[in-house]
Amino acid sequence: MLQDVNMENQPRFKFFMWFAGPIILLVFAIGSTVIWFLSTAPDPIFSPMWILGTVMFLSLWPCTVVNIVLCWPIITLDEAGISRSLFGVFFKKKISWDEVSDIRIFGMLTGGAFLFFSKKSLDNMSIYDARKQKGHIQVAFSVKLLKAIRYFTDMEIANLSEEEEQKLLEKTKNKRS
Repeated sequence: MLQDVNMENQPRFKFFMWFAGPIILLVFAIGSTVIWFLSTAPDPIFSPMWILGTVMFLSLWPCTVVNIVLCWPIITLDEAGISRSLFGVFFKKKISWDEVSDIRIFGMLTGGAFLFFSKKSLDNMSIYDARKQKGHIQVAFSVKLLKAIRYFTDMEIANLSEEEEQKLLEKTKNKRS
């Protein structure tokens, strides 16, 4: 989802990444909490339901929190650079355009493409190695994101040729006509 917001006559593009994974985990985490509370009430403390509920409770809640942080950030592109935050308040990270040394797409051929803005070079890295690096912002790739990047910078996007970029931009122009 792309929104164009003008604050002090400076364009700002906001992207809200929405993935269903945290919702599914949240449902299971709430279910595990209910099982855990129900299993501790009438039964002895080490019943099989109590053990199952405790294991689910202790494993699903941390996974749910981590998934919410990773899957629901707000990505903002403006003249200053790229920033990411959870709901605009928590886990803030900002990279200025001058600090960006590498913009790279992973997974373009598999359909689940992610774009990385990194302070370090990501050459010869897999997506898993790139995620482990500090000093990067990861976002799901879209044509609207590509247009917003092109509004602010002409930096090369690794793993995306100029021909592929033009094809993507042409597809959106043809849909509007």
